[in-house]
Amino acid sequence: MDKLKKEGVLVIFVSHVLEEVLQVADRVSVLRDGKCVVTDFTTNLNRKKIVWHMIGRDEDTSVFGGLSIDERKKVLEVKDLTRDKMAYNINFDLFKGEILGFYGLVGSGRTELAHILIGKEKFDSG
Repeated sequence: MDKLKKEGVLVIFVSHVLEEVLQVADRVSVLRDGKCVVTDFTTNLNRKKIVWHMIGRDEDTSVFGGLSIDERKKVLEVKDLTRDKMAYNINFDLFKGEILGFYGLVGSGRTELAHILIGKEKFDSG
């Protein structure tokens, strides 16, 4: 990207990896709910400011307590879980005391995966 920049090429870089954005970009635009809430030079921004613009408040980074994960006690194992047009070859393990989260954009399949895992939707294989 630096080479393209030196050649005068415009690069539009889209990412949620804020440290990478701050390293690569000259200017940052933050979109929230389909609207541009700020455009500023990276020299005026840091991760905390960008997050504030993204969610409209300071990020809560307080600790909710410690986890005591026992990797000897597997409580859920998912292997090659598939449902046509919903999930493909999903694999993960969940251990006693562990919190597992799934995230993604609307349409990425996270809700459909949750429905399969709780039995609301059937799966084809896995």
